[in-house]
Amino acid sequence: MTDYSDGDPDQEADFAILKNTLCASVLSENLFHDNPADLAFLESSTGRRAIIDLHVRGIIQYINQFA
Repeated sequence: MTDYSDGDPDQEADFAILKNTLCASVLSENLFHDNPADLAFLESSTGRRAIIDLHVRGIIQYINQFA
């Protein structure tokens, strides 16, 4: 039975990319477009650069643990 009580049907979706992948993967959610402050940050060059830098540092940290 699928629970749609949260009003967010993608929470219950059967994402093939998340379930049928044989490689390391990450699903990143970066703030929320329904929050005006978050949206302003996401649309700014400073915000985009901060998010990119966080992702790059996370990927490097992940790779370095196997080096």
